[in-house]
Amino acid sequence: QLEMIKERVTLAQSIEDLIRKKEKLNHDIGNYKELIEQKKSSSSGRMESVYSNLESLTLDIVRNDLDFETDFIHSSEFDFNFARDRMSLNGKSKFSASSMVLLKNSFRLAVLLGSTFDSGFRYPRLLLMDNIEDKGMMPERSHNFQNILVDACSNIENPYQVIFTTSMISSELNDSEYCRGEFYKRGTHTLKFH
Repeated sequence: QLEMIKERVTLAQSIEDLIRKKEKLNHDIGNYKELIEQKKSSSSGRMESVYSNLESLTLDIVRNDLDFETDFIHSSEFDFNFARDRMSLNGKSKFSASSMVLLKNSFRLAVLLGSTFDSGFRYPRLLLMDNIEDKGMMPERSHNFQNILVDACSNIENPYQVIFTTSMISSELNDSEYCRGEFYKRGTHTLKFH
């Protein structure tokens, strides 16, 4: 009988230990759930802030376009979705080819600007745009965008790099400190074979 009582006491103690462990684990689970919710809320707020800043920066850039696209000048809403590779301005996602190039490049510039002003932004401070006036863009429109780009970058205090190519360089930028390499006229090729 004594052995049976000892076994029951030992079993009761084991059960009490397991109950205490379970209570501690439930407490820890509750704490972790609360922490996860806080992180989700913080992340959601952070994402909203970043998206809002990118929208504002993009709108500031496209509003400085010349009078080629009325929606650009009178823009009030810019939306983008990385997962769907989609963007729209004032609810429209279809514009002329040159306007689409300008809109995409404006957004890329906005991402660079956002990354240089926000230390928590996870984007390298590098912007590479190859031939910014694709799709039949008029020279004055390309020149205007080039000047917008240089003006916007002149306010950046953190290290960054922008590389863009153009076949219609703005007269304000031609032969300036920003230019690298020579200008290739028709018939002059970038690759020279000896």
